[in-house]
Parts: sequence; C-alpha cells; structure tokens
Amino acid sequence: MLETKSTSEQLGTIEVRTGSRLHFGLTSVGQSSAATCGGLGVMIDEPQTRIVISPSPRQVVSGNARAGKFAEHWRLACRPWQRDLPCLIDVKCQPPPHVGLGSGTQLALAVGYGLDQFFGQSPTNPATLTLRMKRGLRSAIGTYGFFRGGLIVDKRTGDRRKPPELMRRVAIPDEWRLLLVRLKHIKGHSGGAEENAFLKLAESADHHARHLDDVILKRILPAVENRDFDRFSTGIHEFGILTGDYYRDIQGGVYNGRVTESLVQSIRRLGIQGVGQSSWGPVVFAWCRNESQALKLRTDVGRQWQSQSDIWITRVRDRGVSVVRPDT
Repeated sequence: MLETKSTSEQLGTIEVRTGSRLHFGLTSVGQSSAATCGGLGVMIDEPQTRIVISPSPRQVVSGNARAGKFAEHWRLACRPWQRDLPCLIDVKCQPPPHVGLGSGTQLALAVGYGLDQFFGQSPTNPATLTLRMKRGLRSAIGTYGFFRGGLIVDKRTGDRRKPPELMRRVAIPDEWRLLLVRLKHIKGHSGGAEENAFLKLAESADHHARHLDDVILKRILPAVENRDFDRFSTGIHEFGILTGDYYRDIQGGVYNGRVTESLVQSIRRLGIQGVGQSSWGPVVFAWCRNESQALKLRTDVGRQWQSQSDIWITRVRDRGVSVVRPDT
C-alpha cells in the first residue's frame, strides 16, 4: 500500500497547469484491438488546463464534474481507506471536450498529479499515473506530453494493458507557431462511439504502419533536428493524409467531414503546407514559420471562417506540467 502523509501534513493550496495535446495520428490501428497503436503528436501552450487543489473538510469539486471521477480513481488507488478526499478541487479552465485537444487526459493527469503533490506523495511516473487514472492505453502522446512537453512519438506494443512506450521526444524550434481553427458545432468521436470505431478498424489489415514509421523517423524528426521547416511541414501533412486514410469509411474521408476538408484545403491554398486535423477533429492545425506568418494567416483564414470557428495562435509547450504554490 502506498504511504501518504496525513491531512495535517498537507502542503497547502496548489495550482496545477498543463497545456493541450495535438495528435497528428496513429501509426497502427489494424493489428489487434488489444494492442496499443503508437503515434505522433505535440503539446501546445494554449488552451490550458488549470486546477487548484486546496484544503477542505470534505471533498468538493467545482468547475467540471469529471474531475470528481478522476479524483475517485486516485482515491481508490492511493487512499482506499477514506470515503472521500478532504480537499477542494477547482477546475479553473479547460479546453472544450471531444474536439481534438486531449482535454480529458490532461484533466485526469492534472488531478492525479495534483493530488500526489497536495497529499505529499512522491511524484508518480508516467506509466503508473496513466494506469491509475485510466487514460492513455491506446496512445500515450498526452501522457508523455504532460510530463515532458515537446514533440512526442510513442511506440506501438502488443499489450494494451500497459501504456505505449516513449520512442522519441524532441524540442521544436522556439520561433515556430501553430494556428488552430476549431469549427463550431462539429465534434469528434469519443467514448463508446470511439471504441466501436476502433473495433471496426481492428478487423481490417494494416497497410500503412511501415510507411508512417518512415515518414516520422526519416523525414519529420530529422527536419526538426535540422530546423528544416519546409521539410517538416510537408512531412506532417503527408503523415496526416496517410493516417487519416485509416478512418475514411468512418468519418467520410481523411478528415472529419466535408467542412473540415474544405478548411484544410483553403489554408493550403494560402501557401501553408503543414496543415492537418488533430485526432478525430474538428480542430485543424497549421504550422507557421514564425509569429508574423501566424498573424497574417489568422487574418486571411478569418475572412472566410471567422463566423463558424474559433481561431487562435499558440506555440509548442516545450516543458511538462507545472505546479504553483500560492501560499509560499
């Protein structure tokens, strides 16, 4: 049984901050429903998940009821002798769910990691926290991104009872930016619908895995390391097309519907090559060489898409979770 400090030895109010996750796609979906998939993604600064955990005579959750479910996962793993946790968990901000930003995983990990810190427990490693919070067993981009930030490649394995292994983590050049466009009134698959989609995919042959590995290892990662923005951008777009082909019959094409595909093509007509969809969408990302290009692109995209979307600029989050203690 894990040892934790008593309530009287809590370290006081803490604030946990993490970013969002963009998932560029899975490298394998057709081998087995019991296997992890592997994939490629990146952590971004905005939008953020921020939660505050503070002392309370009884467990109280505000801001997002899902935080209570995640706190229960932590309690059962770490303090099963208590009926609830003597703390207030206040979700200050969080991205919208089911749009491709990995908001559920970031909230779950923030709650679990925050409770570790609040109750004075030794920090949890990524694999243990993933299992404890019941996240990231198909792809762990969001988990490794939570702990380390940057561009993440995780490795497919044959056992989905364990989280995928971290294959590579690389830093993105500081000046590169991302324009994000979230189409309103469209959501990606989640929950049961997502599970059913992957069950269907598991029945089909996996033809793309080796090609996708080559795109990552021979084009995308070397381009980042050499600061070759153009090669990186074309590699990211090709990767998205290849991995999107897995879901053609489920989402009506390589993107989440005709509107999303139209958005991707309109951005590419503006001369931007590194465009794609995050996870099931509908968030579309566009890589920009620097802040100036991102600002211009936001104006150009806004002329056509502002009324039906949210548009913002962000940068890669090149660090892991942060904890702030307002009382100190």
